[in-house]
Amino acid sequence: GLALRRTLPGSHDEELAGDLNSLGLLLVRTGNYKPAVSHFQEAIERMKSVRGEHHTFIGQIRNNLGWAYANHEQWEEAIPHFREALANYDGVLAADHPFALMAKGNFAQALQSVGEREEAERVYREVIGGFRSRYGERHAYVGHALNNYAMMMDDRDDGERAESLYREALSIYREQLGDDHPYVAVARHNLAGALRSAGRAAEAERECRAALALRRRILRAGHPDIARSTELLGTLLTERGEFREAEPLLNESVAIRREALPAGSAVTAHSELLLGLCLMELDRNESAEEHLARASEDLSAAHGEDDARTQRAATALDEVRNRGDAR
Repeated sequence: GLALRRTLPGSHDEELAGDLNSLGLLLVRTGNYKPAVSHFQEAIERMKSVRGEHHTFIGQIRNNLGWAYANHEQWEEAIPHFREALANYDGVLAADHPFALMAKGNFAQALQSVGEREEAERVYREVIGGFRSRYGERHAYVGHALNNYAMMMDDRDDGERAESLYREALSIYREQLGDDHPYVAVARHNLAGALRSAGRAAEAERECRAALALRRRILRAGHPDIARSTELLGTLLTERGEFREAEPLLNESVAIRREALPAGSAVTAHSELLLGLCLMELDRNESAEEHLARASEDLSAAHGEDDARTQRAATALDEVRNRGDAR
């Protein structure tokens, strides 16, 4: 094991790097992103001491490190690691090698998340074409690429195109991986979001409930992906006035994200905002104020005072404080 290998005499840096990378991947898959990052960082340093800067395995570990940051919603931190992974592969692996295509796909998603949409779309198209050329139309890797490209269409408010891509990805995942695979839950969750954006709330709720049920069945309690689905379902319920049913779901999302993400995370702050707004509707103003105060502070720090999310939190916070003054 890792602890034993650390105690052995002589240089075992390459073997240790492999163990650290494997453990980091396991930690990411179980939603434990913070320790995964430190394992990948150590693995990179140990590999560099043996192989120098430009070994393909270092590229794999850098891609995994970027993936850990991305799952942590830390896109700015993820991007340089995806760039370095691609630089490690350049001239060593073929352009359509799966390692290179996966790193490109992750890079495109990170670019999209920080608003670099034109470059992201170009890279997405390269990735989809590369996977289709290498593996055919119905491989799971094609499903990944289509799912991620659909998120970009969603972000561009092209809901019809996004829905079509999500459904195609979902069909591929079910065919290749079975109905109970985590990627099926990802696609159903994302499809629910697209349906919500299209105003098809009943269909969205059905898909979201299915995604959440699957995630609860196959993931550990407290996994960050569960928080994504509890937040979306809670949002759908608040939008149709079912605040009592929504509140525990939104509360669970906040609790999971506080545990999984860094203090001051804008993602956690947005969850706190949604919970605070729901609590206001239930007239639980003291609890609402607590969540809205944190949301307002952290959203302002992350996005600035002029951002719509920050202003929404500040307005709600003023309102709930005025309620207290009125009493």
